Amino acid sequence: MAKTIEQMQFTLNHIQAHLKKLDPNFQPHEYEVSIGQFGENTLEYSVAPTNLVNHRDYFKDKKYESQSQLLSDVRERIVENAGVDLASVPLLDFAFKNPHQAKCLASEYRLILDDMIQIKNKLLEPKIR
Repeated sequence: MAKTIEQMQFTLNHIQAHLKKLDPNFQPHEYEVSIGQFGENTLEYSVAPTNLVNHRDYFKDKKYESQSQLLSDVRERIVENAGVDLASVPLLDFAFKNPHQAKCLASEYRLILDDMIQIKNKLLEPKIR
């Protein structure tokens, strides 16, 4: 899912760059991404070993009665340790709060991504004057 979200953010950056060309007053919000083009297969992240060990140890012996309980704990861990306000990323916030909607969410996300790709492609089309 992280790969898909990063592809979406890459596409948003690309769209914003073209909007900036059309309207110099447009203020883009650039997302930090590690891919150089849409559809790249590999994403490489670097994480400090101590950070990785801390998180692995935190979850090591935990047992959860439900997927909801697990996701709630993961969500709290993200908010506390990464400082990410998931409420500011509605797609992720919804996924954590509604795991039973995962298939529907993936389907809706795919539709949104397809729409964004179409918009990107239209923005890249040469204009005939």
